[in-house]
Amino acid sequence: MSKQIGNTAISFFALRGRDIFWNLTLAIIVNLVALTLLSLGYAAMLMPLLIMVGLVNFFGLFMAIDAADDFAAMIQDLDGSEKDSNVGKRLTETPIILFKIAFAVLFIGMAGSILYSAL
Repeated sequence: MSKQIGNTAISFFALRGRDIFWNLTLAIIVNLVALTLLSLGYAAMLMPLLIMVGLVNFFGLFMAIDAADDFAAMIQDLDGSEKDSNVGKRLTETPIILFKIAFAVLFIGMAGSILYSAL
């Protein structure tokens, strides 16, 4: 990669990392609010609440998986000199599939806990 593309890659990693951070933050807040409302007995809000939780977790999961795929694509775009650096070696050895599995367990677990507590 040229120096300009390298700077673009750094910016891209920073932006996608920020996206993952805010995605997880939003999902956790929505799920905590939903658990709070369910524990307080807001039965009239049950169906809209479950739909909202389902959609937030569904889209959150796919956004996180997409971000992991973007990281993998940027890692593949590293040129020879960048792949030979310590950071490049570390990035190329990173198992992206484990992040996808962790995101899936996290989001499905959050949605499952809400659904379980609602039923």
